[in-house]
Amino acid sequence: MTKTIDVMRLEIVEDLKRIQRQANSKLKPPTGICGQLHLDNDLKDRVVFAMTRWPEYSGCPIYPVKGKRKYEYNYAYGAGTLWTGRYGARRKRLLKFLIQYFERA
Repeated sequence: MTKTIDVMRLEIVEDLKRIQRQANSKLKPPTGICGQLHLDNDLKDRVVFAMTRWPEYSGCPIYPVKGKRKYEYNYAYGAGTLWTGRYGARRKRLLKFLIQYFERA
């Protein structure tokens, strides 16, 4: 059975909101947005495409959130700060953008 666009959007939004709730809790997600998605590859591809529409997009689909260093994700991942500080705030803005993007679509 083929999923309708509305069903796909709903799945994406629900998953992004789950990540957002965790990002705003004391127990932060251990990885970035893509690593937390519980979606099939087609839906993940849609999320990655939507990231390129974010005004703060870094230009890199692997590391869409800009940092003060070239590979900020790796530093933040190692330090456990993916979702805190300025870099974490950018990641949360991307998450908010994605939710709004798919709610409007």
